Formats: sequence, C-alpha cells, structure tokens
Amino acid sequence: MRKRKIDTVKGLRRQAEERLVAYPKPREPREDDIESLIHEFQVHQAELEIQNEELRDSRTIIENANKRYSDLYDYAPIGYFTMGKEGRILEVNLTAAELFGLEKRYLIGKPFNVFVHPEDQDVYFLHRRSLGKGAAQTCEIRLVKKSAIIFHAQLVSKPLDGNAGDDAEFLISVIDITERKNVEEKLVRQNEKIEVDQNEWEGSIMDLNQRLFVSNRELEALGHTLSHDLRAPIQNIQGFCDILLERYAEKLGLEGKAFLAVIKERAYRMSGMITGLFDITRIAQTEIERKNIDLSALVAAIVQDYRLAQPGRDVECAVQQGLVAQGDGKLLPIALDNLLRNAWKFTGKRPKALIEFGKTENKGKEAFFVRDNGAGFNMKQADRLFTIFQRLHSESEFEGTGIGLATAQRIIMRHGGEIWAEGEVDKGAIFYFTLP
Repeated sequence: MRKRKIDTVKGLRRQAEERLVAYPKPREPREDDIESLIHEFQVHQAELEIQNEELRDSRTIIENANKRYSDLYDYAPIGYFTMGKEGRILEVNLTAAELFGLEKRYLIGKPFNVFVHPEDQDVYFLHRRSLGKGAAQTCEIRLVKKSAIIFHAQLVSKPLDGNAGDDAEFLISVIDITERKNVEEKLVRQNEKIEVDQNEWEGSIMDLNQRLFVSNRELEALGHTLSHDLRAPIQNIQGFCDILLERYAEKLGLEGKAFLAVIKERAYRMSGMITGLFDITRIAQTEIERKNIDLSALVAAIVQDYRLAQPGRDVECAVQQGLVAQGDGKLLPIALDNLLRNAWKFTGKRPKALIEFGKTENKGKEAFFVRDNGAGFNMKQADRLFTIFQRLHSESEFEGTGIGLATAQRIIMRHGGEIWAEGEVDKGAIFYFTLP
C-alpha cells in the first residue's frame, strides 16, 4: 500500500513537469510582480501556519480521545480479547489480564484455548465454529487462571470486519460468572433438600393423618364410654346413697350419714368431671361454623344468669360495649362461660367483687380480656392453669373440677386464637384471648 502511494506521487510530479514545459516562457518579471508574489507567499505562509496550528489541535484532540478510549477499553468491567485467525490472542485489556492473574505480555500471542478447561475444549471449539454464521455467539465454559485456579465464565464472541486489521478475526468478551454459578449450585442443592424434606414432610403428614384418624376414633369411643358406660354407674351410686339415707337413716347414725354424704358428693364431682371430659372430646370433633357474635351482649347475658343464681352477691360487672368477633355460635359461649365462671368463683370471698370484660392490646396484639379482683394466682404456676384436672387452689377453698379453663383453651385454639393469663396472689387475675 505504501509503495503504491509513492508511485502515485512520482507520477503526479512527472505530469506537473510536462505541463510546465508546455506553458509559454514567462516574461521578465517587473518590480510590482515581485512585490505581488512576495505578498502571496506571505499569505500562503500565514495560511500554512494556521493550518499547522489546527492540525496540532486536532492531533491533541485525537490523542486525548485515544487515551480516553484506551482507558475505557482497559478498565471496562468486562475482559476483552482481540483474536487472530489462528485463535491466538492479539490484544487484551487490563480487565482480561486481571481475570487470569497475568500481565498482558504473557497473554498476547498465546492460543486462547490453552486457558480453557480440558473438559470444556469441545464447547469452545463449537463456539468458535459457530462464528462463521456472522452473528455474535454466547457460551458458558470453565477457564483456568494463574495457579491453576478454575473459574466460570461467559464468552460473547463477535466476528470483526476488515477495518479491525488484516490479522484480527473476532472479539471475545469474558465475564466472570463464578459467583452466579455458585449461587445456582447452592439453589439446586437447596431445591433438592427441599424436595427431600417435602417428601419426608408428606410422609409425616400422611402418618400424622393416620394417627389423627385413630385418635379421633379413640375419642369417639371415649365419648361413648363417658356418656354411657361411666355415667350410669355414677348415677347408680348417687341413687343408692339417696335410698340409704331415706330408708336407713336411723340405723346409719351421724357417722354413717356423713360417710354417705361424702360418697354422694364425690360421685357428684365425678359426674361433673365426666361431663367436662365429654365436652372436651366434642370440642375436638365439632366443625367450626363462623359468624358474627356480639361478645358484649353474650357476656352480659352470662353474668345475668349468675346474678339470678346467687342474688345475694355484690358483684360489679363492667362490659365494654360493641365488641363483635367471628366465631362458632355454640363453642364461643362455652368458652366465655368458663372464663366468667372462673372469675365469678374466685371473687366469691370478696365483699365487693369486680369482673370486667373488654378489648385491649397485649404482647403487641389486640386481645379480649376477662379481669377480676379475686384470689389471683402465682405466675410460677401459670403453666398449670389450662391443664385438665390441675387446680391451683384446694377444693376446700374453691369448688370445681379443673376442666373449665382447659375447655376454654381448646375452644380458643380451635378458632386459631391464643389464650394466656396474668395474675398475682390475692390481687386478682386477667385472662387474655385472641380470635382471628
């Protein structure tokens, strides 16, 4: 190309000399012609100086632009390789060199495939071969950097046109995707673990369903036993006690009557416990039918029944109005009756009893509450409150079967709610419950 340019210049010179010979011989210049020529030379000299300044400015602009391009190229977040026809590296940027942990000079001139993992050589070969289609091609392979460290990379290769240089064939962009691959592998392992856990969970659920089915059948059998097989003998005991007291009162004497009274009272208590257990088994089997329930009106009605049963007691009952909740119309009255019965019972020794029902916020959630100023309890024993047959006070102090609060808890839990209590000995108690 340079030789052709030199030949062109010589040809133009020769043509100009031939044309000059053909011109007529100029006359002798006059003084004014010489002055005019000098002026023209000076003008052309000034023009040349201006052009030289413009060329220097243009050169500076081009050099600065080249430097900016070089910086953008070298410090791009992606590694760039300019590849020759034989697959050898012609040029790299600094990012590419850093990816491999080597200096540029150790990369230039080497075949790119020497940095490809042995097991991915076929992938790289097919990737290069597909460049013949003329479009950019992408693949993911493993590359080997300094110290034989393997990393995952995404290659994006694009054929270059002839303006890139006679030897340059294509450009490879290299992106380190090791972190992404590690995350993907971690996700695969987690999904496999989730699948295993899900299979185990499904097996556990099936086993639990089977055990639940068996438990429900046992509950049904227990309910039948409680309602028929156990209740009838208890009723017989009570009946025989009545007969003995009626027919043989004189022969029994005071001590015999006292024994029979104890037997009858114990039988009555046992009957109450059986009824409570039967109620609990029914709660576990009852289907929840939710509807809006006016809890304020329900509490007022329950307390009114207690007033009628014990008209001599002085009990102040404060009920917050307008409290409505979604719940079962049969089970929620039982739960509230047990909570209010508990408050009514343990305020029995107060000359002026106070029972409150309302709604507040406790433990970061909205909850209904039943508060009283009764006997209270020791918070160290709070875990026993909702356990069947567990009593925190002796029977001589307060009567009961130890089933009421356990029943209330199971009803609230069947509704998906929670129930808990706070109290202090001789300063009353407060029971909270939630209904979602």
